[in-house]
Amino acid sequence: MTNQDQDLDTKTNQDFVVIKSRYKRHLPTTSNTHTPNSTMVKTKELSEDTRNRIVDLHQAGKTESAIGKQLDVKKSTVGAIIRKWKTYKTTTNLPRSGAPRKISARGVKNMDDNRTVRKNPRTTRGDL
Repeated sequence: MTNQDQDLDTKTNQDFVVIKSRYKRHLPTTSNTHTPNSTMVKTKELSEDTRNRIVDLHQAGKTESAIGKQLDVKKSTVGAIIRKWKTYKTTTNLPRSGAPRKISARGVKNMDDNRTVRKNPRTTRGDL
């Protein structure tokens, strides 16, 4: 193999590497199996009784880990309930944030009445 052939071969290899890296950036990744909500599972809220038992056990001096094992609840959940109790002195569900209702209870009732009348036009006011 001559020097010129070696230079050509190196140039070809260099071009290949450049082309390979150019395409490599555009190839999809192999870990597309993960979807945003695949690991997040929505769970039910704990009952009022369970939350009160968590607080009682905490006041009795048990650790969060021990309470979690005893009641089969995650340690982080136990900690959140205890923090809530220390802050608000309650274990009931607090009101959640969000925009106020756009329609009043009276408006909802009127809509229900209209729906009833449309389904059965012979409905009287006394039936509503």
